[in-house]
Amino acid sequence: MKSTRAAVALVVVLGLAGAAPPADGGTVCNATPIEIPWGFVTIPVVVTGGGWIQDVRVYLGVDHPRVGDLDVVLRRLFGGDLHDTEVFLRPGLNTNPPLGCTGDDVNAFFRDDAIAPAEESCSEATGLTMGPFGPTEPFSAFFGQPVDGTWRLLVGDAEPDAQGQYLTWCLIWDALDLVFADGFESGNTAAWSSVVP
Repeated sequence: MKSTRAAVALVVVLGLAGAAPPADGGTVCNATPIEIPWGFVTIPVVVTGGGWIQDVRVYLGVDHPRVGDLDVVLRRLFGGDLHDTEVFLRPGLNTNPPLGCTGDDVNAFFRDDAIAPAEESCSEATGLTMGPFGPTEPFSAFFGQPVDGTWRLLVGDAEPDAQGQYLTWCLIWDALDLVFADGFESGNTAAWSSVVP
């Protein structure tokens, strides 16, 4: 496993993050290493004062000897509803069953506009370390929502024989430039109010 790759990328990502997110977007990371069990581990980040979402990206660093074992989901609770978006599900499983991609480590950005889909881009030589990669399900499901709140990354290991360690993840977003305080332009009617300022 090559933890130095993820550590270097984390330094770059953290260079984007300030003490408070700017009005036009921001970055929030959780860099507390956690062993990935057979099953899922949930890693939260909390965003405050972040505005309304125009675009979302995810950075993920994982030390794991077989990326094809991993399942990663981005989750948030908004308006009383739970929203799950699959970042990737067992890369390479379609082309190399039953193990999937046998490359090690994840050290990459995931974004909707990436050309290479994560599930088809893992290689034995590099794992998921070149990128950016497209998520399995688009992050655009979150666009127009307020970014504030608790976001969770679920990292799961489908096989008990080769386990690894989560290193860090970052939520990176661009914020909409809104004129109305209730987010009228976002199209999200849940935040609209009839109160006259």
